[in-house]
Amino acid sequence: MRIRFRQWFIIGITTLLLTCAVRQPVFADDNIASTMRLARYEGEVEVEGQGGDPKTILENMRFADGDALRTGLESTASVSLDTGRILTVAPSSRVAFSQQGQKLKLTLTEGELFLDVKEKLGEEETLDIQTSTMAIGIRGTIVYVSDRANQDTTAGRITTFGVLEGAAEISYTDTSGAARSTSVPAGERLILRDADGDGLTDAEPEATIMTAADIAGFVAEQIQKDETVLQRVQAASDVLENTVDKFAADGDW
Repeated sequence: MRIRFRQWFIIGITTLLLTCAVRQPVFADDNIASTMRLARYEGEVEVEGQGGDPKTILENMRFADGDALRTGLESTASVSLDTGRILTVAPSSRVAFSQQGQKLKLTLTEGELFLDVKEKLGEEETLDIQTSTMAIGIRGTIVYVSDRANQDTTAGRITTFGVLEGAAEISYTDTSGAARSTSVPAGERLILRDADGDGLTDAEPEATIMTAADIAGFVAEQIQKDETVLQRVQAASDVLENTVDKFAADGDW
């Protein structure tokens, strides 16, 4: 009887351990869905740790607080920020990641990015984009941002921000040191200029209605590659519907 009881006891413990082993990957997958990870990349892409040290690029690798991603010439990378939230980084660009709990900030130090936030953020979540001249608050939208050196000045920067779906709030500081903010709806873009490279804008943002030329190149490629994104952009406003239709008709996609 003791031998039989011992055998059943061992079988029971073994079964329990196997059950836990089977369930563990399910928990890991759930965890991955709530973290930043590399979804796709093409060409030369580098990942830096918080101290600037290079990291080995791995498929589905996770990004930690303080990491940065850099793309080379003719290279792109997409990062999954969470379910339904995809960041795509244009060629010759650099984005740094800062994450504290449910607060995420993307700092674009050079180049251009395309952000699709299909699933709106929860009440406790924040997602901000920081450039040299502005901070952008994101809830649920499709936007693009570029931050590049101003070729007309020695140290100046030009930041361009466009909204393709939804709306976004931006804040910036003018040369007097006053904090400013404004809302940008779908179909509009803003340009902020900083002549001295000190992070202060020289004048009021240049707000314009988006044209076909504004979504050429990298931005147009991101819209075209996903039929769902294309339909969402077209439905976002009459301006964008006409702009995208005209752009497609010209055959420049």
